[in-house]
Amino acid sequence: MDIRKLNAFIVLAETLNYHKAADKLCVTQPALTKQINSLEERLNCILFYRGPDGTHLTSIGQSVYAEAKILMNHVNKFRRNTAELSVVKYNEFKIGAFSFDSHHNYVFKQFTDLFPDVPLVLLNGMLPNELAYQLTQGLLNLAIMPYPIPKELSSRRLFSDSLVIVERKNIDRTTGLSLGGINKLGWRETQELESYAINGNINIYAVYDRLTMKPVVTTNNIMTVLELVIRKDAFSFVPKSVISDVSHKYLELMDIKETDMSIDIGLVWEPNFTNEITRSVIDIFLGSQVASVC
Repeated sequence: MDIRKLNAFIVLAETLNYHKAADKLCVTQPALTKQINSLEERLNCILFYRGPDGTHLTSIGQSVYAEAKILMNHVNKFRRNTAELSVVKYNEFKIGAFSFDSHHNYVFKQFTDLFPDVPLVLLNGMLPNELAYQLTQGLLNLAIMPYPIPKELSSRRLFSDSLVIVERKNIDRTTGLSLGGINKLGWRETQELESYAINGNINIYAVYDRLTMKPVVTTNNIMTVLELVIRKDAFSFVPKSVISDVSHKYLELMDIKETDMSIDIGLVWEPNFTNEITRSVIDIFLGSQVASVC
């Protein structure tokens, strides 16, 4: 049986709300519905019904929920033990990130000094929903990712990353919405216009047509974003720390405008999967910069 579907069932059974359950699981509502339908087909029974006052468990669903909780407790215990073994037996410590910052190099050096026999594996450019999933599965030890963070994970705020607007130089500013106009929109209004705003999680970069303010491409590859911005009459919102790592040959072709918008970046971990090395690395991160409890 697919453990992810069973976990989705448990979360929905506890929230009895598809929207809240989907947010907690970092999936879309259609994806959650598909998982539940697939599980019902697999078990050959109806687990939920929708009444005028919302979603409810069927009597069979209540029995399945009790058994599912017992099974998931065993699964989580297995994962915790596996997480410990992954460091001791397989000698690796994995940190995933939406985007690593150059300041993190100090932490990585401290890690290699403290644990010379444990290889440090760094996975860059991962999407926040992917990071959250791998943490909950015990596949990552730590993650650096933007807020908001799923409630089942623990986190500490590391820093705020400013958002900048990027577009190609020498565009025709006589038509459409100017960058000045975009800057005046404000964060909430740009959310409503489907710009690069935070909708549950930042999980993609988006490139927008400057005339229509509609997305033309979504991608998790920053170089794809820059290529499209340079070649099209388009713009995108990008974290400033990401732009700082871009080659000058691209920067020379772009206008970069500051905004008053920012995103919070945090250090995140699954509390059930922490071990002594994880706790030591968290202390190194928090000791290397100002961090806030979130």
